[in-house]
Amino acid sequence: MRTSVARCISGDLHGVDDVEVLELVTVQEELARIGADLADRYAR
Repeated sequence: MRTSVARCISGDLHGVDDVEVLELVTVQEELARIGADLADRYAR
């Protein structure tokens, strides 16, 4: 499982590029985003 952005920001990880931090989202956040995108498509 990928590390959450919150952990990176809190300083648990060091030497991480800004771009990498932005890409570090939890699986749950990713699934929620996909679910919202699908719901939006079907609502149209």
